[in-house]
Amino acid sequence: MEKIILVSLSILLFSSCRNRPSSSNNSNYETNNVVDDGFTKKDRRSSSSSAKSLKVDDENVTIENYLRQMPGLNVNGSGYNASVTVRGVKTMYGASEVLFVVDGVPLSGGLGEVQALVQVRDIANLTILKDGSATALYGNRGGNGVIIIKTKK
Repeated sequence: MEKIILVSLSILLFSSCRNRPSSSNNSNYETNNVVDDGFTKKDRRSSSSSAKSLKVDDENVTIENYLRQMPGLNVNGSGYNASVTVRGVKTMYGASEVLFVVDGVPLSGGLGEVQALVQVRDIANLTILKDGSATALYGNRGGNGVIIIKTKK
């Protein structure tokens, strides 16, 4: 009797492991093991920063809508008046909007300036840096988070 139960449980265990669904739900998220902070590229295992990259592959989707797909970002408003903040970042007196960096050049005008300067069809990927160790490279301006935009060259 014990052998029958043991065999039944082992068959059940192996059959449930075989039909496991794919862990990748969104094909836009890059699965490479490299973290690009705008200055250097590091192995994800040796980096302690919180960074997420997103491939931009549809010209009909706005930058604003791509940013809405990113976990941990809040996009308020729409169009050129939209503001982007990282969830959990609060300031009493200063601005709480993230810093945008396009091909290594920091932009101070927010999402409206990025939308005016960069077309979606020219963007290769977006990288979001959310924590202090990743944004320290950008100083005080990057304290609320950094969105790095790499264009196609």
